[in-house]
Amino acid sequence: MNNKGKYSVNFDNLSLWKDTLCKYNNTSIKKPSNNFTIITGSGRCGTTAFTSFMKATGFFHMMIGNYLEDMRGGLEIGDVAVANSLCSKDIIFPQYDHNNLLEGMDLIKKIVEITEISKSPSFFFYNSYEYWKKSAPQEDIQVFLLKRDNQDNVLKSAKKTSNEQDWSYFKNGEEIKKHYKLNVQTLKNLDIPFIELEFPKFITDPVYLFHKLEKYKPLSEQKNFNLNFVKNISSKVFEKSLVTIKK
Repeated sequence: MNNKGKYSVNFDNLSLWKDTLCKYNNTSIKKPSNNFTIITGSGRCGTTAFTSFMKATGFFHMMIGNYLEDMRGGLEIGDVAVANSLCSKDIIFPQYDHNNLLEGMDLIKKIVEITEISKSPSFFFYNSYEYWKKSAPQEDIQVFLLKRDNQDNVLKSAKKTSNEQDWSYFKNGEEIKKHYKLNVQTLKNLDIPFIELEFPKFITDPVYLFHKLEKYKPLSEQKNFNLNFVKNISSKVFEKSLVTIKK
């Protein structure tokens, strides 16, 4: 497979579909495969950096949101979090409606049509994978589950953002660790393939990242995929200076 016809588009809400379609001369923005890969984690664990890496490979049809300077993160489509909230009875992010399963699953069906990769910590918070599998049984769903080497540092890093309250669901790193294990168990129960990535190790160690990506066929089966390919993109994309909180 080559990257002919693959592109990424920045937009925050699916209501902008029509504008996007016009931008591409009314050609379909539906993705060319049934690959749907989720990038998620607690937040403050490198999901934005890894999404940037995947975009930079040039192999994937990606619809992404904007990078937010005040959050030092972003690239997620806002409606992904909306869909996860709608499918849940829990109120984790009060700004979103919740407990409307039909509406949530309908939104999921629209999202999976247009992007091969979707990044959002909301998958992790809501542990919502079953709704994506039920809504889109035709999709080859895979997950990159990211974690910080020290989960307490997630909350320390959150203090440096403009929305520290987004992490109020967790009181400490131990609660994040337990929730991570819950995500792992859910993925195993649903038989959804997943790859665990540790931050900041995947940023500082391209060999580690390469071996992890060898397990991800949509990338590892590409003709140009090798260690040098991973090293080259890592050097261009990852800003190691952003890892400001150490162990």
